[in-house]
Amino acid sequence: MVQLNFILNLGFKRLLQLATFEDKRISDNSLCCLTNLSYSSSNLRSKFGNPALVSILVKKYRETMSKNGMKVLCLLCRESINRMILREMGVLGMFVNVLKDKHFASVVDCVLYAILEMQYDKLSLEILQERGIIMALIDLLMNEIELIEHYNCSVISSIYNRKSIEFFKFGEE
Repeated sequence: MVQLNFILNLGFKRLLQLATFEDKRISDNSLCCLTNLSYSSSNLRSKFGNPALVSILVKKYRETMSKNGMKVLCLLCRESINRMILREMGVLGMFVNVLKDKHFASVVDCVLYAILEMQYDKLSLEILQERGIIMALIDLLMNEIELIEHYNCSVISSIYNRKSIEFFKFGEE
């Protein structure tokens, strides 16, 4: 078991090094591996709880603005030590910015779950409020309402058109 942990640590550290590699393909793929490992293993997520390692991930995300990088940062919020480190590194403001950016629509749920992890951390909640979380959430809700209204109107219009066609067919017979 000790040898397995040693090997995992070496592999983990190597993936982190590759995440800072200049070749975008290599760095993106290593981030993707780290993301998948973060999903599957809470033991590995707790290894992220090293400020130096977290800073590499935050720096990489700031450089690339990749969705995989954001997912890794969100997954780190599952452990309390990581939440504290991420808060100190200014990631909470990044979470709010992601909620406001339509480019990141595919990771909004992940960011919302990460923010929910902060619910008992008063300082984090205050920082989120200062960064505009309330307006970001209101905007998200308004967008959802618009989508629902648009969808409902489309469905009603479709039903109405179908009924009209059926009515005219009935009258033709």
